[in-house]
Amino acid sequence: QMAAGWFKFTGSSPYPALTANSDHSKFTYGNKQNRQYRMGWSIFYFTLLHVVSKKVFQIQGKRDEGKEGIVLDWISRSIPITFDHRENAIERLSHGIILCEFIQSINSHALARKISHKSSRFAATENLENFQDGLIALGLDRTQLFPISDLIEKKDITSLVNTLSILKHMV
Repeated sequence: QMAAGWFKFTGSSPYPALTANSDHSKFTYGNKQNRQYRMGWSIFYFTLLHVVSKKVFQIQGKRDEGKEGIVLDWISRSIPITFDHRENAIERLSHGIILCEFIQSINSHALARKISHKSSRFAATENLENFQDGLIALGLDRTQLFPISDLIEKKDITSLVNTLSILKHMV
């Protein structure tokens, strides 16, 4: 599509035209001898994997380990729990149970619903929504909250750390 559009715009294109076989069941750029512009699935997959992993490392590179340690220590002092390392913290906090117990230790009336101890993604989402509602009840603005999907998918803990840092300064 892009090559055809560029050809109409400029009158020439560095890319070969889109061609089809006689019954139009298969399409390709250029003829079968010129494979320069054809990309196999393995190359596409590894290119995509490289881009995604680069983005993940960029997100993790922005984290503040000092702030993260302070927040995890605060949680550990409030409820009887220990975190061995960062991946352990993400795994344990992603269920939302620890966070709900933590907010109950700050204010016993902050949670509107009971904590779900089931080990499903739905229960984890409900716990995290309950936790966020508790944060709002304690005075945080909705714009200061972390995206639940980051924690559910165990991608990033930085936004949660930032939210809890704001709460720490408020309490």
